[in-house]
Amino acid sequence: MEGGAKQLKPCPELARESAPRLLRLPDHVKERMRQLVMEGVGGAGREAGGPKCGIGLAFTDKAPYTVEALHDGEPAHCSEMISRGDLLVGVAGHSIADMTPLEVTDLILGDPGTEVELRLRRSEDEFVVWLL
Repeated sequence: MEGGAKQLKPCPELARESAPRLLRLPDHVKERMRQLVMEGVGGAGREAGGPKCGIGLAFTDKAPYTVEALHDGEPAHCSEMISRGDLLVGVAGHSIADMTPLEVTDLILGDPGTEVELRLRRSEDEFVVWLL
């Protein structure tokens, strides 16, 4: 690969026989989240291809990555599906166990209005959430 970029590997949990619960946001929630992203902070608005945006989720700086905070009004908080203390185990179908925090962040960030898949674990339950 060019520039020494790390080859992403599919998340091994995807091959398991007992698939995790999949949680999809209702359309009206996705639309509201899309509006919030497009409005941006202070209503400045953003165009696709401009600065990347996140989902308002803070996680620990070492693996295993644990959700430390959810920022009010941001997609992770608005979903009401992610909680402080959840273990982040995958992003966009890739295991993040061997990634640096910067690599994980790069997978999460995207153009406004694009969807990102997070695989999380809470106690014994593993689940997937899609956020805009």
